[in-house]
Amino acid sequence: MNLLEFPVLDERQMRDNYYGLPEEMLCEGLKIFLRDATNYKEIIVNSSLESEDVMLAFHSLKTMSYMIGAMQLHHLCVAFEEKSGLQKYELQKQFPEAWSKLVIAINSLPLIKDI
Repeated sequence: MNLLEFPVLDERQMRDNYYGLPEEMLCEGLKIFLRDATNYKEIIVNSSLESEDVMLAFHSLKTMSYMIGAMQLHHLCVAFEEKSGLQKYELQKQFPEAWSKLVIAINSLPLIKDI
């Protein structure tokens, strides 16, 4: 899977998902994402591919990442659920880099303060 086809963080998608809500809600949503998703990241990075926890972590991150416009991570999670065997292993190996890029992108947003 070529994750470069998708933006690391699609701000338009993110803002569309929070349309009509105050910017503080978006900021709080990003903070909650980083807090909760970090736990899933640890499971994905540190657990065996066969672990039920890894499957649940990818599944949970699929929706969470879509909500904040993290499209590379979202599509990585979608692909993980659709693939099997060696393909899942390769996707799991891509996860840390996709995660790092996303954290940098979120922390670079002007609306994020003291995150």
